[in-house]
Amino acid sequence: MTTVNFFNANIEALNVTVNRGREFTVAAVNTTTWVPGTIASGGPGWDNGGPSTNNLGPGDNLLQVRLGTSAITSATVTLPAAAVLAVQVYFMFPQVGSASNVSWSALYQGQLIASGTSGMQMTAEGGGGGGAAQVEPE
Repeated sequence: MTTVNFFNANIEALNVTVNRGREFTVAAVNTTTWVPGTIASGGPGWDNGGPSTNNLGPGDNLLQVRLGTSAITSATVTLPAAAVLAVQVYFMFPQVGSASNVSWSALYQGQLIASGTSGMQMTAEGGGGGGAAQVEPE
């Protein structure tokens, strides 16, 4: 079974939805140790059949991220149908409390597969500071 983990290196908590599922919070980074924050509760799962509400899966996945009280930033993350070992998605915010011009990076099994700015699509052929999603087999 595959598990999904999100990490946050921002000094503010992130609120995230996966494929229009329920919103969950990824805690802020510990500013003393810089250990990334993790999902408090209610995070997404993995669906081998493809993306579904509150589950990542092979194909186009819609991630919506809100930093603090900022507007929602969306990104489409296209994941391969191959066996998933580890996928990380990072979001970098240019300033505290701002969701404009958010950059993102995606890594698949440790290799950069995509990057861009908010509103653009990421695909599993190409991946910043901030939050990350990691998918690993259980």
